[in-house]
Amino acid sequence: MEGKARTSVLTHFSLFPLALSGSEENLITDSRQVRLATGLFPVISLLNHSCSPNTSVSFISTVATVRASQQIRKGQEILHCYGPHKNRMGVAERRQKLRSQYFFDCNCPPCEREEQGPSQGPGREAFCCHRCRALLQGDDVLSCGSTSCTESVSRDHLVSQLQDLQQQVGIARKLLRNGELEGAIQLLLGCQHDAESFLLAEHGMVGEIEDDLAQAYAALGDWEKSATHLQKSLRVVEVRHGPSSVEMGHELFKLAQIFFNGFAIPEALNTIQQAEKVLLVHCGPWNDEIQELQKMKSCLLDLPPIPVGPNE
Repeated sequence: MEGKARTSVLTHFSLFPLALSGSEENLITDSRQVRLATGLFPVISLLNHSCSPNTSVSFISTVATVRASQQIRKGQEILHCYGPHKNRMGVAERRQKLRSQYFFDCNCPPCEREEQGPSQGPGREAFCCHRCRALLQGDDVLSCGSTSCTESVSRDHLVSQLQDLQQQVGIARKLLRNGELEGAIQLLLGCQHDAESFLLAEHGMVGEIEDDLAQAYAALGDWEKSATHLQKSLRVVEVRHGPSSVEMGHELFKLAQIFFNGFAIPEALNTIQQAEKVLLVHCGPWNDEIQELQKMKSCLLDLPPIPVGPNE
């Protein structure tokens, strides 16, 4: 099939509705994907795969809807991602998953570009120099990419540092789940400082720490600090997954909730608009998050104007 899976059998699509979690106190929900069912969709199964597709599929009961996720020119092929996406895993892992489930070797343009050489820009899980913040490069021993810096460090040492950091973040999350918010925040702020010393700004762990801090401050009702940390997390998500990705949509949804609860009306309305634009493509108008966004927008627009004092 040489990278284009023109299947002669019905391709199955796993359904991954969002499982929302949150508390009544802070009214902020998080989301994760949970496998609920597998369905057969004969027409959609005719779409070829790409690790960088131009469509997104959403489900309502037994109905699947395909929407364009970018401009599609006349005559351009309509492509769908069978699961492994270039923004979520490397080429080797993508190809292995596609081979094991769909029995073809993917040679789509993103796979070929990654196979021929490193992707543009530094790896999103890369390390940085603790002195000048430049990218560290190398195999077993990494050297600073800045010509004015001679710093070098073993990869094993950095991996050990990362594992220690992940362990500390895990402890902080346990404190967060148990309602020990101040302790969780102090530990996460320490993790944030440690991460900045050896991880690139777009590293996934950096984004996770900021997201955890946003949750902790939201639970305390400190909406301003919560928004500040979530906006930092958003920047990581945008670099890793793209500005129009479903991951970006979910993060924008959380930010809209924070602005809404913090009564930051202009910021909330602007973020709601951004979140709707992204989530409508990936999830459709009947998605729970879309419905919640519309309720928030309606509530904000129905508010009476805020009176302005004579000296303002």
